[in-house]
Amino acid sequence: MTCQYRVEGVRTGDGLILVTHGELDAATAEEYFASMTDAVENYCGATSNPPTVIIDLCGVRFLSCAGVRAVLRLAGWGARAGVPVGMTVPEESSVRRILDLLAVEQSVPVLACPAPAVHDIDQPRMCRSFAGDGNRNPGHTGTATTR
Repeated sequence: MTCQYRVEGVRTGDGLILVTHGELDAATAEEYFASMTDAVENYCGATSNPPTVIIDLCGVRFLSCAGVRAVLRLAGWGARAGVPVGMTVPEESSVRRILDLLAVEQSVPVLACPAPAVHDIDQPRMCRSFAGDGNRNPGHTGTATTR
């Protein structure tokens, strides 16, 4: 079994953008949350000011309720750490419709996608499932990098 998703942290003058590609569903949500928090923690360790974190979902093809829950968990984690979290999504997309139906904007600011240049990064890579090593839940792995 394989999955496709990727999180890449892009540093900006205003903070950190978590550019996300692929499918966020029950099979990937836990690893996706871990990838997001790793990227934010790596960035926060390199700066003395709490950054603004934007979860960029413009490259997400599918978003289930489990994926939404992972995004809301990061927003909650950010609120406890004093780190503002928002998200961007395409205006006319299935991802935006899911967020609207679930009233996510009541908890996390939802903005239109930024300039397309932000999305000019490599497309998602395939990731392999693994049996688990005692430190992680069996499931899927993804990638998280920070530029």
